[in-house]
Amino acid sequence: ADPAAPPPVAEPPAAAPPAAAPVAEAPSGEVAAPVEPAPPPAPVEPVPAPPPDQVPEGATYVDPATTSEHQEAPPELPAAETPPEEPFVPKLSFGAGFRTGLNLTVNNPEDEVVLKLDDGLVDQMNVRPFLSGELTPNLGFFVQFEIGTANGLGHFAILDGIAQVKFIDELQLWVGQHIPANDRNNMNGPFFGNTWNFAITVPSFPFDVGGRDRGATLWGLIAGGHLKYHASVVDLQPNQPIGKARYAGRITAHLLEPEDFYYNSGSYWGEKDVLALGAVVQYQDGITPEDPAADPDTDFFGWSLDAFFEKNFGAAGTFTAELGYWNFDEVGTGYVVNQGTVDEGIGVVGPFPGQAYMGVLSWLTPDRVGIGYLQPNASVQYGDYDASSMTTVDVGLAYVVDGFNHKYHLNYRHHEVDPEGLPSVSEDMVQIGFQYIMSN
Repeated sequence: ADPAAPPPVAEPPAAAPPAAAPVAEAPSGEVAAPVEPAPPPAPVEPVPAPPPDQVPEGATYVDPATTSEHQEAPPELPAAETPPEEPFVPKLSFGAGFRTGLNLTVNNPEDEVVLKLDDGLVDQMNVRPFLSGELTPNLGFFVQFEIGTANGLGHFAILDGIAQVKFIDELQLWVGQHIPANDRNNMNGPFFGNTWNFAITVPSFPFDVGGRDRGATLWGLIAGGHLKYHASVVDLQPNQPIGKARYAGRITAHLLEPEDFYYNSGSYWGEKDVLALGAVVQYQDGITPEDPAADPDTDFFGWSLDAFFEKNFGAAGTFTAELGYWNFDEVGTGYVVNQGTVDEGIGVVGPFPGQAYMGVLSWLTPDRVGIGYLQPNASVQYGDYDASSMTTVDVGLAYVVDGFNHKYHLNYRHHEVDPEGLPSVSEDMVQIGFQYIMSN
């Protein structure tokens, strides 16, 4: 942050001009006689000091020559010198996040009771080591990995590898693998959401791994962050023309306190009041398939809207609400992720075509209960897609010790899929979640 500017030096007030002597007004019809100026006061002779033997016993004689009227002003002290600004020292930070939990499924299509490890997304355990560096005040980087055990198989992936350049607050550049302009759900991610389970019933914009893709994003904070924008060009792969890249844009208006950083958060735990309105659009020109029998509709076009409100009501606690809407009606049925590259088809997108809705509510106690705060929370997701509809309901209670760095969840989830022309399938789960994040 810029050093605080020194306070302005107040100039002494200008001396008031002497008041003009009053002029006597003459009675009507008469001329006022001139007023004689008052004679100047007689000079005051200095009183000589009496001889010491004439000063009464016990009295103190004050010599007029020593009073403040006759003293010279004391010499001014030299102004304090501003200490020299310390040179910037590059910084390196590192840490790790960890999520895991127990999931007891009491109702499923196989009608079996199943107990498994579950991180609230797709893994049994999710470990994310990360490191970040500041090379100069305007140049940094961020690297993050993911170590997980999905479907009983271990995997290791590079989630983020980002060069970060800040020209000014209003114009900043991220280059590398990162989350581009996206919906609020993905820009929170599982570690910074407001419930235990990451929202997966709603559709997802295309990505390569963990909501990330390869490319660049221009972004900035306008009016102190009350308006935030992201403009991305991603899916930049070898042997792919620039016209086949995916273009994405997001705009967020903050009507209360700004979220003055690249991402956003599912809660601020009562530390700031936020009202954010966001909109996203993504487009990609699909590659025409070589097979004449293949589906020629290969373009991608999707958009979404989201809103977030959080308010600390003091003794009444902190209330949080989040809404989301997704529209993927115009996505081509022949669209392929990472099209035309060696990674073609490896990635996640959809489901589509279709529309989806999500709502989240929570309340945080104003005071700690033991070492943490209690937070009842609930979410509803509904997706209406071409081949089926899906509904997911979560009702939970979080115990928040240190925000996202240290919290626990007890959650009930009901998930139902209604395929077109087939009987619906549902399952019910009871979950216990653990999340920890530490950094130096």
